[in-house]
Amino acid sequence: TRMRDEDEEAKEQAQSTGIYTHDENTGRFYRPILRLISASRYLFALAVLSTFVASIVLLFAGTRSAIMMLIGALNPLQSTPLLRTQALEIVDYFLVALVLYVLSMGFYQLMLRDNLDMPAWLRVATPGHMERHLLGVIVTVISVDALIQVANWDRSTNLLGYGVGVAAVIAAITFYIWVHDRHAE
Repeated sequence: TRMRDEDEEAKEQAQSTGIYTHDENTGRFYRPILRLISASRYLFALAVLSTFVASIVLLFAGTRSAIMMLIGALNPLQSTPLLRTQALEIVDYFLVALVLYVLSMGFYQLMLRDNLDMPAWLRVATPGHMERHLLGVIVTVISVDALIQVANWDRSTNLLGYGVGVAAVIAAITFYIWVHDRHAE
């Protein structure tokens, strides 16, 4: 009876994917393939782990930079503009760490399990939700990077090209989100 139940399960899976034929021998052939295809989603555990580890590494790097900034701030010769730049770079570390964490949790929820106890803003039901979270944080990271460039500007170079490029990327992302939201309605 177990073999019959497995055959019925494989038949239902094969029918739902559109590759089932009514030949029982063919159904037995496709059962291992369907199981392999179904189990392949667990390969995303590598993406979950990799992005999670990368976010932790950036959190430690940002914390290390904050400690180094604090030590440097105790030096009376340390300049205030340098401290501002260092603080913005630390924020950049943490924002990129946040992006990687959101990606990690999104991959986990989409591909492995969706029953995590997460805050509402971090819940991901579709790839579109994850994309929206990611795009919003990318705009923030790009803005912080632009702010770092402006804070470090020594007035010997022209920032116009850089600023136009940043504005174009942010405008493109904003337009994409706007179009996507309008089509979702």
